[in-house]
Amino acid sequence: MDVFFYLFFGFLDVIAILVLIFSIFRFPLLQYVKELIIIGITLSVVSYFDRVWLNIAAYDIAIQFFLYIVFFRYLIRMRLFESLSVVSIGYCSFAGIQFIVYPLLLMSGIVTVNDAQSLTGLGIYIIQFATELSCFVVGFLLYRFNMGFSFILSPPHDIEIKSKKTKMRKLIGLANLVGILTVCSVLYWILNYTSALYIILPSVFISLLLFIYLSYKMDYNRER
Repeated sequence: MDVFFYLFFGFLDVIAILVLIFSIFRFPLLQYVKELIIIGITLSVVSYFDRVWLNIAAYDIAIQFFLYIVFFRYLIRMRLFESLSVVSIGYCSFAGIQFIVYPLLLMSGIVTVNDAQSLTGLGIYIIQFATELSCFVVGFLLYRFNMGFSFILSPPHDIEIKSKKTKMRKLIGLANLVGILTVCSVLYWILNYTSALYIILPSVFISLLLFIYLSYKMDYNRER
């Protein structure tokens, strides 16, 4: 039963990130239901093998990030720069929401630090479900109020055409790199050692704010 719940909530984690990505960039979510389900199932199974069978939980986030890019590149059909951009902001957004939800649950006494360290159990499922529900609500609100960015065209792209390397795109790439390195290197560690939470938390939100600012600049320049 633990295997089922691990895969189920792992699947919902992936779908939550994908919903954030599609909402933030105004992509047509309903047109890619089959592809999103394939990504969700595959990544949840890979995560199970990484964490339970291979015992390499510390590397799971980086492995997942790489696989997200591969799926966006070849299954969703997006160019490499755009794939990197949308996956980075999706990861950072999910991490930002989780870094808000988890301390609130911790301070309320609903979960403990030991729950965050566990692979299975009621506590970790509560953390995951609360984070996922929050992501779905954020995604719905973005769709409902027509918010988000449009400087990246909806897929599928002609992946043979390379993206133009403008100064703004290079800055966005840097913001993506800073954000995802922060998430990949510390997310798993933070959930196990909460004393570092308030040190790393600003790094994630600074990356998000930088990306939002640059994205609005891209949208503004595109509309002129």
